[in-house]
Amino acid sequence: MYSFFDRRFDPTTIDETGCLPDFDPGLIINIGIDVGDTTTKVPLFMKFFRRCNTPRICETCSESKYEIDYTDRVEWERNCEHEFNTCRVCTAIHIASTLENVGCEQIKCPQCERHLTRIEIKWLADDETFEKCDRQKLLRYLSQNPDFLWCVKCRNYGQIHLDRKESSRVSCNECNTLMCFNHQSLWHSGLDCLQFDNKRIYGDPNAAATKDFLKKNTRVRTRHAVMSSAGSAWQTGP
Repeated sequence: MYSFFDRRFDPTTIDETGCLPDFDPGLIINIGIDVGDTTTKVPLFMKFFRRCNTPRICETCSESKYEIDYTDRVEWERNCEHEFNTCRVCTAIHIASTLENVGCEQIKCPQCERHLTRIEIKWLADDETFEKCDRQKLLRYLSQNPDFLWCVKCRNYGQIHLDRKESSRVSCNECNTLMCFNHQSLWHSGLDCLQFDNKRIYGDPNAAATKDFLKKNTRVRTRHAVMSSAGSAWQTGP
């Protein structure tokens, strides 16, 4: 619906008496809503519904719709340089799909490449999608914080981990996935960060301890000449 305070419904032309004319409510339809055992009459001010007087063909679903009139037509055509010919359902699906697949910064008009403003997204998207979009923009802003970590499993969700100096293990507040802040990956179960690095680089999680053990328990062997019954030959010995 349009806002009751939309300027298009607020007459500004003074009449012959020097006063602003009375508000014209337009067509009003009373409908009955059943609540328990009683029926409550609710007036519907039809002029506030975002509907066209004549049906238009949606460019996406090709169905004839009366609802393709979401915002100021002149303003829209000035921004996009075309009429808006996509129905509400298809537009909401387009915005939700874009948000899920490529993120809030890439939400565009379903008919051209112009990026939609926050106000336009609020007009055209469903409430849940708009809230997700706002939250995603907030998370992208927070991601500039050095303590921020994007979840490796959830799409477009992250959080600030203030205890990273004490522990690099993080549990996602959205899906409970365990992650490593230092490696920005799934948690390396059974290994600390140093062991995980050693396993990736050397193939041995205890590479430093193994190197130290070999250094202490391996003797240097030299080559020297010995005589065998078959003749002279080179053989390694202590």
